[in-house]
Amino acid sequence: MHEEAGSFWGVYDTIDEAKEGIESALISDYSDENLVDFNSDRFKTIHLFDWPVIFYLKNLIVEQKLLSLVDFGGHVGAKYVAYRELLDLPKEFSWHVVDLAPMVSKGRRIFTKNSAPHLSFSEEITPETRADILLCSGSLQYCPFTIIDVLSKFSCKPANIILNKMPYCRSGAFVTLENFERVKVPYYIFDRDKHDEQLRNAGYDLVARWRLPYRDFNIPYAVPGHRIKMFGELWSKSDNVAINTGEKRTT
Repeated sequence: MHEEAGSFWGVYDTIDEAKEGIESALISDYSDENLVDFNSDRFKTIHLFDWPVIFYLKNLIVEQKLLSLVDFGGHVGAKYVAYRELLDLPKEFSWHVVDLAPMVSKGRRIFTKNSAPHLSFSEEITPETRADILLCSGSLQYCPFTIIDVLSKFSCKPANIILNKMPYCRSGAFVTLENFERVKVPYYIFDRDKHDEQLRNAGYDLVARWRLPYRDFNIPYAVPGHRIKMFGELWSKSDNVAINTGEKRTT
């Protein structure tokens, strides 16, 4: 069951099409300061879907000694707060959140170097941004650009990518609207085959993929083929040493 958001509505080819027939005041996104605190307490706790991410992060950070992570769409540092005690981060580790201005502003107000020594914030990825790991946990579906667009911002691409809560539909990519109480937020559904092809063309191999069936959902009144299935996945640069996952890949 998709617990954190109430419901979804509509199947559209583009955002512009989704906005047609919807009162403009009802359409929003995460740049809206009123959404900064929406479900923030839930984001900072560990859920069932977090455990595979923690497992692979621990492998990358502890066993492979990687020292930098960019948390794209990382809210106000929610996953850092949820994961840090379990990951036992080394002193020199960098956990850098990239998000929209309202999130960054609040994150900087909440945390200090004493309370969150690994944590920093910015509103964009720059050529100077460094990351051994790119983490996108439930964020790409709210972005008007693709994972390839995100990677293009780095002058040196991350060696590893962890994507979690990725919504896929067998019938192809489209846009729907997610209900956030008084507003609706555009929500992108991805074509998995196209997504995989893009990352392979960018020089990455799929290391692991895991199902999150309790996060699957249907869109009301859409055709039966629009069943949304949720996945998490780990990608690594093709020239990286293979990661021992201890798990069978889910396809």
